[in-house]
Amino acid sequence: MAGGAGHVLSPLRPREFFSRPWSGAGEFVPKLLPNRRSRRFRFRSECEFVSDEEWIVHDTTEFEDGESSLRTMRARLISLDRIETTADDTPGGTEVQLEERGFSFRPYLLKVPVGRLRLGMRCHDRCWLDEAGVLHDEIDIRFMGLPVGRITMRLTVEDEAPAA
Repeated sequence: MAGGAGHVLSPLRPREFFSRPWSGAGEFVPKLLPNRRSRRFRFRSECEFVSDEEWIVHDTTEFEDGESSLRTMRARLISLDRIETTADDTPGGTEVQLEERGFSFRPYLLKVPVGRLRLGMRCHDRCWLDEAGVLHDEIDIRFMGLPVGRITMRLTVEDEAPAA
């Protein structure tokens, strides 16, 4: 990403950015089956650093209906502006491109449980910080090229979040 006066803006610094948990609210809006209702949820992401270059990500999702899930990923810094991630539900993993005010994932395959099956959904995931320090995450989900839905989240650093 280029800045003014011809200088290159530095990407996010993972250890600094992910050192504290991020949490907030999200919503899944279905597109393929428009009769389905949106699902709201609470989301929390916390990193456990093994070193400056490697860490484990623990993501917790709690839906309004009481359903919850825990997802664990491994992350490894492979250059100043790129992270490689792997998880059991992401065959082949993906790569994250760090930018000055956010990051984007190379499109990835996510194995999603649908009844007894685990279907491969293609995800396009982009995150950015607004001027107030809120992290926005948009994930467009497709199955066999068809739009399944979109997840949107707004997250803040926990120790900066307003008291309940």
